[in-house]
Amino acid sequence: MKRVAAIVGVVLGLMAGGAQASFFGRDATNQAANCSVSGADKCVSFYNDTLDITILNNWNIGSGAWDGSASPSATSAQGIAAAAGLGKTDLSGWVLPTINQYNAILNQLGWDGIIRPNIVVPLLSTQFDGVLTAKYWSSTLFTDARASLLYTLNGINYAEGFSNSYQAVAVLDCDVADASCQAKHAVPVPATIALLGLGLVGIGVAHRKQS
Repeated sequence: MKRVAAIVGVVLGLMAGGAQASFFGRDATNQAANCSVSGADKCVSFYNDTLDITILNNWNIGSGAWDGSASPSATSAQGIAAAAGLGKTDLSGWVLPTINQYNAILNQLGWDGIIRPNIVVPLLSTQFDGVLTAKYWSSTLFTDARASLLYTLNGINYAEGFSNSYQAVAVLDCDVADASCQAKHAVPVPATIALLGLGLVGIGVAHRKQS
């Protein structure tokens, strides 16, 4: 009987550890096994292998209105997320999490789904830095005039009008430590852009001569 109990204990221990093992620390675009949630050796981001997304560690990057346009305003929540991720990793394509990604992250961290005050922030703070008791925008459109958000006071999902200013979190659709992810989201360096411009000018001149 004791042996069975011991085996059950090991299995339960592995299951409990499995949720936390979904998150892997990243230092910019490199694996950083020894980085931490906060402090001097703070991780830049965490890769979640279950959701296949990288999540910026800092959950206090700023607040703004919701902007679902193709080129969001720099002061919008989307613009803030894009700039924060780019600034930390030199990779483009950072966006707001979906509402389902927020909920999945909470579930992986052990949330029981019971809506009550002052439970979600401490839970998120075991994995991320700067978590606020606030409403966080998601990228999920609710209606033509409202988008979904997570309220970290109690774990409730809300839908609010675009003009409201709420917090932003940044995620990327791959692992920043993976070479294919880095290639996918690489930002052209100025020299490359200049060479491209010269090439286009050259093509234009050649075309004119042929004409």
